Amino acid sequence: MIKFFQKIRQRLLTENKFSKYLLYAIGEIVLVVIGILIALSINNWNNNNVRANEEVSLLHDMVIDLKQNIDTFNIVLNIHNATLKQNITLRRVLLNKNSTEDMPQRLIGSLTSSATPTFSTSTYKTISQTGLNIVSSDTLKKSILRYYEVILPYVNYKSNEDPKNQFQELLKPYFNKYLKLKLNSNDSIIRSINRKQDMFNDNEFLNELHTTIGKRKKLIQHLHTGIRNSEFLIQEIEQHLTEKR
Repeated sequence: MIKFFQKIRQRLLTENKFSKYLLYAIGEIVLVVIGILIALSINNWNNNNVRANEEVSLLHDMVIDLKQNIDTFNIVLNIHNATLKQNITLRRVLLNKNSTEDMPQRLIGSLTSSATPTFSTSTYKTISQTGLNIVSSDTLKKSILRYYEVILPYVNYKSNEDPKNQFQELLKPYFNKYLKLKLNSNDSIIRSINRKQDMFNDNEFLNELHTTIGKRKKLIQHLHTGIRNSEFLIQEIEQHLTEKR
């Protein structure tokens, strides 16, 4: 093809048809420019297609992470709900000072019960490294940032780092004080209540338990907030993926 165009140029020059040669040269330049633009357009289309596929893949992975987070939230939530019920029962026993009421050892054992979640953030870290601009929706981008930079760190702090919510540390002294352990003939551990009457008259213990119940209720609310925000973000991502099909 190149040789064909060269022969045309040479023939026009030989015949001294300069004006036609000039027009031909301009036309050839235009064709070259058009070819370059087409090549660039195809390359951009390929790049956009690759980017779009990468976005879809990463968002699918993020949905998996979010569902894992919901599972984690629910596991931790179940533990705190069960422990809260036991703490409330123990508070009632202490308030009534009813030594005849059945008070199983698990009520005292629940004093040190707690749960700290570990959330899945691997896909968000990958997206952050490659750049959040890979997410084509500005609204979704803001929702992702809000979830991973605000909601999740806050819930994580309340669950793992806030000393006010470290229930096992707050109540551990009373666990050690009023729960007695001993071995039976089979070398298995038996738990029993130690100094029951002292425990009924321990107003400091009652106050600490009451305070902890209130804090545990607030933590449960934070966990519910985390679940709702995880579900909302999943819905946004799935709607965005549906619109891209």
